[in-house]
Amino acid sequence: MFIAGYQVTLQRATRQRYDTLVNDAEQFIGLLQLDGTVIEVNDTALTFGGIERGDVIGRKFVNISWWTHSESVHDRVQSALERAADGEFVRYETNVRGVDGLRRIRFSAKPIADNTGNVKQILVEGTDMSDQHRQQQHLQVLYRIFRHDMRNDVMKIRGWTHEAATAATREERVESSERVDKILASWDEMFFDLQEIQDAISVDADGDGDRTGDRQQPLQPVEEVVSAAIDTHQSTHSKADIDIEYRSPQTRNERRGEDTHEHNCNRSRNTEKKSLGLVPQWIQSAVEEVLDDMTTSSMHLSTIDLELFASQDGAWEVETDTPTEKTDRWIYIRVSADGSAMSDADRTVLETGEETPLTHGTQLDLWKVRMLITQAGGSISVGGSDDRTVMNIRLPSRV
Repeated sequence: MFIAGYQVTLQRATRQRYDTLVNDAEQFIGLLQLDGTVIEVNDTALTFGGIERGDVIGRKFVNISWWTHSESVHDRVQSALERAADGEFVRYETNVRGVDGLRRIRFSAKPIADNTGNVKQILVEGTDMSDQHRQQQHLQVLYRIFRHDMRNDVMKIRGWTHEAATAATREERVESSERVDKILASWDEMFFDLQEIQDAISVDADGDGDRTGDRQQPLQPVEEVVSAAIDTHQSTHSKADIDIEYRSPQTRNERRGEDTHEHNCNRSRNTEKKSLGLVPQWIQSAVEEVLDDMTTSSMHLSTIDLELFASQDGAWEVETDTPTEKTDRWIYIRVSADGSAMSDADRTVLETGEETPLTHGTQLDLWKVRMLITQAGGSISVGGSDDRTVMNIRLPSRV
């Protein structure tokens, strides 16, 4: 009896040390059956997803809300688990959804075998790489700016200053000087954009793993943020015509037949309806840049259409196994206008943030849009046709 009691005490102490080690880890850790059913998951992963342990134990791992925001993300993790069940170690980077939106993680699925070599369980781990990923992409853009954009500008400045110095008439000197001033003014705008991007990236710089940006940048109702962006845009584009459609936070089927509210330059604000949700204040700057880009590229000053709505059943959504998913919503800001679609390089930078020496974006303002939106836990995509451009912004709804 004494030996049995000692063994129970030893097992309990070992279990407590194991729980402390796993739950105090910064990585997301989970243990799965071969069919992907969750056996255990650590506190870090639960806190990240805003999920209770009882909501995931015994559920399919791929159908937890971490993976249900994208068909490709869902299919890839499903494939990874299948390969791990066959004895293969799998590791890659992907986006997962947490309580504060999308984050970039390095995910791995490792087979756990018994003494005979038969795979019995799967160990899954995830390390948050969001801050490092954004910093790396930011450095790529800075390198492109200094390597390509500013080097070209310096060559232009040399040419125009030489023209100003050797010009025969005052008018020619003034014209050359104005060209130089225009280039220098564009540098001021560029440095302002870079500072705004860096400010957004640095909000998690304290390293405690919290989304401190929301504390440093107050959350505001998305309707107020969008309205402020439109006001700023129209203060510099007085002829801009914007049709706005607000929708209540309902599913698509419930939204059919609902009254909409359209506004142009002189628009009233609908203050009686419940807000779709809260977003960081810096999203205003992202929306302003999108509107400016649409105005610049639109044909014949066509009307810009802006839709603002929330949805529980996003552009793609699997049926989740976690009850908390029922209250998770995305806010959508969809902006469209007539005009030629952006280049493939700009689209790639805007949607993925990836640049190479041969394929890089040409507009820093679009890069700023991506950085501000991803820092808020959202995503952006570009669609449309040859003569119409559509930008879709998706943000996590905080209520």
